[in-house]
Order: sequence, then C-alpha cells, then structure tokens
Amino acid sequence: MSTATTAEATFRRIRECVERAYRVFPSAPSGTHGASCPCCTTESEVAALWSARRETLAADDLGRYAAKAMTTWGNARDYRYFLPRILELAASDDGRSWMGLGVDLISSKLLYGHWESWPLAEREVLQDYFLASFLRELTGRDELDSDALLHLCAGLRHAEDTEPYWETWRTDDFEALLHLVGILERFTANDRRGWEATWRAHPRALEVHAFLSDPSVPDHLERVALARAETTAAGERDRHDLDRMWDAAQVLRARCEPEP
Repeated sequence: MSTATTAEATFRRIRECVERAYRVFPSAPSGTHGASCPCCTTESEVAALWSARRETLAADDLGRYAAKAMTTWGNARDYRYFLPRILELAASDDGRSWMGLGVDLISSKLLYGHWESWPLAEREVLQDYFLASFLRELTGRDELDSDALLHLCAGLRHAEDTEPYWETWRTDDFEALLHLVGILERFTANDRRGWEATWRAHPRALEVHAFLSDPSVPDHLERVALARAETTAAGERDRHDLDRMWDAAQVLRARCEPEP
C-alpha cells in the first residue's frame, strides 16, 4: 500500500470515529450554560459558544473552551457534548494551533473528567480515535516526531490493548519506521533521564519498555535499512535517513543491554 493510500485510509478511520462520536455522545449540554470562571471568560464568550450548533464551531470558536473545560469552564457533560467536534477539529490543520485541541490535552481532560466511568460506546470510540490519529501521524515523512510521541503517549493511556500501536513498526513501512527513529533519536542511550521522565508515571510504561527491549526491533530496523539501500537508488535525503535508521538500531540495541 502506498504512503498516500495509507494516509487516506487512516483519515477515513478518523472520519468514521468522529461520525460515531456524534451518534454516541450527548446531543445536548448540561443545561448550566457552561458556568465559567468570570476572571478568564466573558459572558459573551459563553453565550456565543452555547448559541451555536456544535458541528459548525470553528477551531477559533472552540479552542479556548477546550483548554479550560471542566477546570474553569463547564462540567464533564458539557465537555462530552462538545467532544465530537473537538475530535473533528483536532484532526484538522486549523486545530493544531490550539492547545485545547491537541491529543495530549484531550487525554488529560478525559482523565480529569473520569472518562473510565462514561458509557462503553463513548470509551470505545475514543480508543479507536486515538489509535487512528496515531497511525495517521506515522504516514509520510514528518520532521515533527514529537507529534508521533504525543499521540503514542495519549493513545496508550486509554488503550484497552497496546498491540495495535506496535503493529505498524513491525512492518516494512519505511516512513512509519522513521517516526520510531525520530523518537529514539530524542532519547539516546546516553540520555536515559529524558526517556524515564516521559514514561515514569505512564500506566503503560512497562509495555513501552517491553516493546523497545525486544531484540527483534533493532534487528528489524537494520533489515529494513539494508533492504531499502539495496533496492532504492538513494538520493541524499534517503541516504541520510538510512544512516539514521541504522544508528537508531544501534542505540536501541545498546538500550536493550543490561547495565553493568
């Protein structure tokens, strides 16, 4: 499957999740009209948000609310009401400019709102959405590998099963593997403190370490790099990426070795 086809497939998965979210999440807010802290929101802001149909709200309309939801603006039912549109905007280019529409903050809001007590259909669509958005981050060559890491952290936090998150990195998808390479480059064998700080309190940290401690992972990176070098007339960027992948495999292999 080509990179473009994979990207289209992951976007369809996100679109399907959003459509399901509109069906299963509350179709009306709590009725409190989004009671908010008067120090950081105005009556006109609150009125404008609650007077519009949620599916018509733009990122500029919903971004501030999404960042303040439940802590200083509205309650969990209000957030659940707006969540389908928040998820929809989070997958858009416009949504990337708003903190409240980032997957990391959405994940934090779900924890704050005790999402584990929400109806099963809501929890399932959120799990599917996080996986789809993570897989979308792995399509194409994106220099912002921190985005892939954010999606990985958020998705694993809410996943019932973490295996689907590792599946793409076990394939020969060169572009997807480059995102793993980019993540590994940020946490080298000589900088374990940064890596540990990222995963210290994460509930799936052991599963992350189990995947990265599997000797088959650096073996796989080396095999893919060698195969790519043999079958591709590599340009300068390809050669650079092949070197990165090979180096990342050595870094990962060093991480897998027990400390003396």
